[in-house]
Amino acid sequence: MIGIHDLPLFVAAGLMLNLTPGPDMAYIVGRSATGGFRDGAAAVPGITSGCCVHTLAASAAPASRPAKIFRESLLINVFNPKVALFLLAFVPQFIDRDAPAKALALVARGALFDFDGLFVNRPVAWLASRTARRARAGADAMRWLRRATGGLFVVLAARLAVAARD
Repeated sequence: MIGIHDLPLFVAAGLMLNLTPGPDMAYIVGRSATGGFRDGAAAVPGITSGCCVHTLAASAAPASRPAKIFRESLLINVFNPKVALFLLAFVPQFIDRDAPAKALALVARGALFDFDGLFVNRPVAWLASRTARRARAGADAMRWLRRATGGLFVVLAARLAVAARD
């Protein structure tokens, strides 16, 4: 074995970190709100790839539009200090001190953390796009209601003007 332990505790801690709002989640929400689920979902692999960069850096330390979104989300995650701190400070606690391959153990834990993040970030993209779509639909309905109300007042004013002449 490569010297890792307490897998359920690590998964739970990783999911808690993934659920904590930060730049990654803000980017996914923003993309989903403006471009829908497809754009939000396109950001998820970039975020995950950014986590891979953090994982590799942490393991070395002790020893078209979707393409653009992917690059942006990759950079956002690479420069996210929350992930770097998690991988440098928290993950090593789940690796045996006398593990023969500490870097490999950290890469394995980082990969698991990245995988867990998919189950948080994809639903965030879906929920944000759905909420934004409903908000836009509500805004369209309100605009229609304001126009209808305005039209009603014009009709009532015209009727009042005609009735005032009589």
